[in-house]
Amino acid sequence: MSYELVFDAAHSPIQFKGIALGTAFTVLGALLWWKQRSPGLPAWTRFFFRTASSRVFGRTFFFFSLFWTVLVTASTLNGYFRVRGALASGNTLVTEGVVADFVPMPYTGHGSERFTVSDVPFSFSDYVITPGFNQTVSHGGPLKPGLQVRLHYIQEGRSNLILRAEVQREQRREQ
Repeated sequence: MSYELVFDAAHSPIQFKGIALGTAFTVLGALLWWKQRSPGLPAWTRFFFRTASSRVFGRTFFFFSLFWTVLVTASTLNGYFRVRGALASGNTLVTEGVVADFVPMPYTGHGSERFTVSDVPFSFSDYVITPGFNQTVSHGGPLKPGLQVRLHYIQEGRSNLILRAEVQREQRREQ
């Protein structure tokens, strides 16, 4: 059976959304802390920075956002390198079969797309940052019910993370 590659985590970019958000909050926290230390505050900021508790807020906001950004960056990069290492070393599980028990994620989100392939369950969402596959059918994803697929995956806790997805070539052309 001939398969066409539709996703490979080894060639997908790092998802920087969480890191970018954390960096933005860290910069905001730094500006708040810096503004509090400035002797000539503009009139519109005096209300926010006239008490000791507001001065503590800026510092706390900065350090918390910095800590959060470091954690998110470490977690994102760890997942990225762990997935690529598993693919490079061949330490993945493989299942092959028809996509069954398909439950699509609604276009608006607030749920996960779920299906099984040869009794192996998979679940993912466009709105979850992951180093693996997460493109749902409602947002143009290639894995549809009834397709013959081959999936390379790893187990993460109680779920399975798809690292490589292949669709039978003849069925892919029909889509």
